[in-house]
Amino acid sequence: MKINTRNMVLAWLCALCAALVGATAVLQAGQRQLETRLAPYDTVFLGTSLMRYALPVQGDGRSIQAVDANSALRIGLSRGSEADLLDLTQAAVNARVATTFIEINPIVSRFSDRHRPCSLWNGLNHRRGALRQAANAVLRGGDIIVGNEPAKNDRLPSVDLERLAELYPLQFDVPCHPGKWQQIPKSSGSSKIVLVAMPRSEIAKTRIGPEGMIEFDRAAIRFASQLNLPLFMPDSDVTWSEDHFLDQAHMSQLGSERFLQELGQWWDAQK
Repeated sequence: MKINTRNMVLAWLCALCAALVGATAVLQAGQRQLETRLAPYDTVFLGTSLMRYALPVQGDGRSIQAVDANSALRIGLSRGSEADLLDLTQAAVNARVATTFIEINPIVSRFSDRHRPCSLWNGLNHRRGALRQAANAVLRGGDIIVGNEPAKNDRLPSVDLERLAELYPLQFDVPCHPGKWQQIPKSSGSSKIVLVAMPRSEIAKTRIGPEGMIEFDRAAIRFASQLNLPLFMPDSDVTWSEDHFLDQAHMSQLGSERFLQELGQWWDAQK
């Protein structure tokens, strides 16, 4: 049977539409699973690997005690992006989590090795990753949540100078989704949203530079003000000693203890 060009195009378009419909259904089912997983917790911490090392043990009583929570979940994504945190925050709001703490670092700044974060290509890559994660949960029975594994913060400290040269200086061409972030507080109801700036090591501050540190602080404060959200921000003028970190950014056990202590003191002052 001879198939003409028109029929081939129509068949291709039908297959593409079916694939798009299927992908959308999987993404929506994955989002519902994520909301279901978040719903039992009254407090969630969302961020990158910096947040994972700040709260190294999942469900640690120290984090629960620091913010007067009954139950807490920490999600710290390796190379987590603004788009990742936006998806997780929206799920937490939909799940009516009482309090959500969000790391602000990847929302208002980016490392130098991550190019064109607001490009269409990066947007498509994010959706592809979200689809892969949703498919693993919906179709294969995997866990919809990643980034809740323990952090090994008892290893010996080390700093990779070559890696530092790739990461810094910080860039400030984000956020990419200001309009969507603006909708978060409007849809949060009685849920509390709290932004968290992660502390810096001395070597990271040196690589960022004084002007970069000032720009980060301004960007974080500006973003929090635009959304009318509270911002926990360790004093950028106070240097944490190197034994508070495992490398240029990730906290040691000592750093984690100090972070939670300061967060708890700040949280008490907000009451």
